[in-house]
Amino acid sequence: MKKLVLVILAVLLMSVLVACGSKSIEEIEGNTYECARFSAKCPAGWINVPVKDSNDKVVSDQLRFFKMEVAEGEDPGNRVYSNAYVDIACNNAFADGKTKENTKNDSSYKNVEDIELEIKDKKWKGISGEYTSGRKTVYLWLESAPEWWITLSLYDVDGNLDYNDVEIQAILDSLQKK
Repeated sequence: MKKLVLVILAVLLMSVLVACGSKSIEEIEGNTYECARFSAKCPAGWINVPVKDSNDKVVSDQLRFFKMEVAEGEDPGNRVYSNAYVDIACNNAFADGKTKENTKNDSSYKNVEDIELEIKDKKWKGISGEYTSGRKTVYLWLESAPEWWITLSLYDVDGNLDYNDVEIQAILDSLQKK
């Protein structure tokens, strides 16, 4: 009988410890960044890196958040690409569906699959695949607002992320058009 009680107590204690470690979307802290067409929350432990075009000009309708910490004033340089990131665009060029189909049929991806993600009342559709290098990438868009185009690079030096990660969901949940 004592062993049974000890086993039950151990299971309850482990359940409590696991529950304490998980956060909800609302508990994710961070800073909100704005660009020309929208705003989004960048979680604590992530950094905002401005997206630039080929002329080194900041793109006005895109945000990019990397999962990494940097010291104040530190330039993260190219090491950002060794970390998971979320690239957010709100651009009508993606709304026609051709970009999605071209991505889905791109031969540089393997293990391509359709995915769905529901965050609160929003339903995201997407494509998941691996580059031939092994880096997992996910493309997401809202059926109700197809101009949203989210790219998730899930490779991270500290362990790969999943698109169901609560910090990624907090970023997606925070998107607000202007």
